Amino acid sequence: MSFGYIERVPWHLVRAGIAAYRVAQHTVEKPDDVPRLIVYGLDEGNIPPERALRYVLGRRSFGPNWELSVYYKGEIQNLRRTEFRPEIGPPEIEEWQNHIRAFDHPDGLEVLAHWEPEPTEHPDEHLSEEYMDVERGTRRLESILDEEGIEYDRR
Repeated sequence: MSFGYIERVPWHLVRAGIAAYRVAQHTVEKPDDVPRLIVYGLDEGNIPPERALRYVLGRRSFGPNWELSVYYKGEIQNLRRTEFRPEIGPPEIEEWQNHIRAFDHPDGLEVLAHWEPEPTEHPDEHLSEEYMDVERGTRRLESILDEEGIEYDRR
């Protein structure tokens, strides 16, 4: 099947342009008042820890999320997993995401997590941060790391 002109769009350049715009126009400081996990038990072969984290979480249906989020200065990994969970929160919010960001740390990776409304389905609720739940997102990440046998410290 041919889609005509759309096949000729240089998508790698479009993606690179969006990424550069995000960093240039939507960079914020990393929050310092939230729980963080220092993950140091990643062992996925001879690859950098941020790639190892992506492998581990990718097996749990996490995928890249940078296109729809602000850039936290210094982040090296930005992943999310969406879930249809109408039983959580107000009835008008049915789609949620567990959002995870990773940063370099001398002992491995510093990882922040939170649970929030999914931004494309619930943009106003997402941007308001009214329903953001850092503790739920962090506990869900801890559960995955525990099941995978990955060592971490909560700080």
